[in-house]
Amino acid sequence: MSYCFPTLLTRTVALVPLLFSMTLTADVLPTDLLDRYTGKWEGYLRIYTTDDELLEEWTVSQHYWWEGTIQRALAVFARKGRLHYSESRIAVNDGRLVSRTYFSDERVRDYVGSILPPHSIVWNPADPNEFGQWQLVESIREEEDGTVLHLEGHENAVIDHRPTTLRLAGALSRESHEDTSPEP
Repeated sequence: MSYCFPTLLTRTVALVPLLFSMTLTADVLPTDLLDRYTGKWEGYLRIYTTDDELLEEWTVSQHYWWEGTIQRALAVFARKGRLHYSESRIAVNDGRLVSRTYFSDERVRDYVGSILPPHSIVWNPADPNEFGQWQLVESIREEEDGTVLHLEGHENAVIDHRPTTLRLAGALSRESHEDTSPEP
């Protein structure tokens, strides 16, 4: 089975209306929501076909910290025996929550976030031509075993030369509240 997976990991499940989107300014950066991400997270991301067949499972380590008014994120993930990474900068730009993400394969992607009350962010591609091609909903929940960052999303992909929609599902547990840049 061969497939092409054009954009992946770092940020959004079915299209959620942007009713919950709000105009933001630097003065109203949703730091209360973003602060919940601060620290180191460990877990997995699973990729399923439309038939709910598990296609891949990745081990993921994600670290969030602040540099001034910019929240930074570094994701390291093991995929098919190789390590990959992405690094993001999350801020408010022109009244929108945005993330610029740099991938280990040298791609750079921009995403727009919408706040879905009470504690979720819906990420979509910033390029309107790609809207609906990929989406990730991140939500942080307190559970019996601690704080968990849940990831639910979809991505349009090509498997065996046929277009399909893949489902993304993941859970990362908080390992620490450390608000410092990870070691190089």
